[in-house]
Amino acid sequence: MRRYNGDAGQQTARKKGTVETMEKIMVVIGIWGMCALCALLFIRGASAPVARRKATRRAME
Repeated sequence: MRRYNGDAGQQTARKKGTVETMEKIMVVIGIWGMCALCALLFIRGASAPVARRKATRRAME
């Protein structure tokens, strides 16, 4: 049989606060990571491949 320990609730509250803070940090990192990935893919898609650039230059001459 377990006895009631009044301090256990305070320890749980401290740990819970740390978990909530880490959870918020992970959400922020996840959002920034997705923004960085989308920017990377957009920039790569917006830039012409080398072969297409050469063909465009030749056509313009």
